Amino acid sequence: EDKKEREELETLRELDRQQQLTERAERKKALLEQDRLRRHQVELLRCEEIHVEFRPDLDRMKEQMEEEKFRNKKLLDAETESLVLFLRRQEEKERREKTEGKSGGSREEQQVGKERDRAEGKREIKERRSPDERA
Repeated sequence: EDKKEREELETLRELDRQQQLTERAERKKALLEQDRLRRHQVELLRCEEIHVEFRPDLDRMKEQMEEEKFRNKKLLDAETESLVLFLRRQEEKERREKTEGKSGGSREEQQVGKERDRAEGKREIKERRSPDERA
């Protein structure tokens, strides 16, 4: 019986040792997981700080780009309009020259036509300007 009790005692000790090893392994695993989570939180906080630091700059740059895009569109529209007006005047001038050439218009009539064209061009340019630029 003594031998049987010793074997049981040894078996209990072995089971206890195995249980302690299992508990240690579980505690170690839990500590490692906590450490991983803590490092992850620190990294998230660092990213958040960077985001907060740079967000106003990004917003300002986005706003500046939108303003520049708007200005470029306005400029392109004005240049397109100017080109269209120029081409119309050019076509009109060529038509007049053809008809004057056939009818033999006088120099005085040609001069009056040129002055009229210049006055129309100046008026069109003035009309395209903003109210601030007209003053």
